[in-house]
Amino acid sequence: MARVVVFEDGAQGYSIAAALATCGFAVSAVRTVEHARQVVDRTPPALLIVDVRHSDVAMQLVTELRGAGSTIPVLAVCADGESHVVAAFDAGADDCVGPPYGAAEVSARALALLRRAYGREDWQAAPIRIGRLVVCPRSHQATRDGVPVRLSPKEYGLLLALLASPRRAMERRELLARVWPEREVPNGRTLDMHIAWLRQKIEVDHRRPRIIRTVPSVGYLIASPGD
Repeated sequence: MARVVVFEDGAQGYSIAAALATCGFAVSAVRTVEHARQVVDRTPPALLIVDVRHSDVAMQLVTELRGAGSTIPVLAVCADGESHVVAAFDAGADDCVGPPYGAAEVSARALALLRRAYGREDWQAAPIRIGRLVVCPRSHQATRDGVPVRLSPKEYGLLLALLASPRRAMERRELLARVWPEREVPNGRTLDMHIAWLRQKIEVDHRRPRIIRTVPSVGYLIASPGD
């Protein structure tokens, strides 16, 4: 599961973020360059997607990253016209997509860029950090403050399911369908119990959870990686 930061100052950024989440990415969507800098500096993502169509600020962000020696792959969403694409590449973008395009094409280009940067499988194995918690998909392990956290298969499955769509409220039935096989018939109480056990292991204070949050009448959501 790769962590992707999408920087876009319009509504399209959130549709791109949603499309990437359905592909198994852990997505952080940001709308200001200041927030983008904070997120990238705190926990460098596997990929940065920037919209450079309407503002030079996004282009400057890419130039700053490359000037600082960052090797984070960058996908630029460009305006129509060859000069704009060339400017994005000159700033340090690794690939560009221009109109007409859709979220599906951006997702496909993101996957291709990750494969080129990290190999066909390694991009899915990047550790994911949320506060003091670090999840390593490849080893199926988690640590808090560097100390291993012993999770059951169901608890780990719930954690990965939530991480696939950070900051999105996931319905109870969706979580049940992702984690429990069809031959089992769990109910909402079973889910609540496993979430409670998971919180006891990963939260600093499970009575005041900051990582896995309850969304009344819906289900649960997880904080965005890097928070």
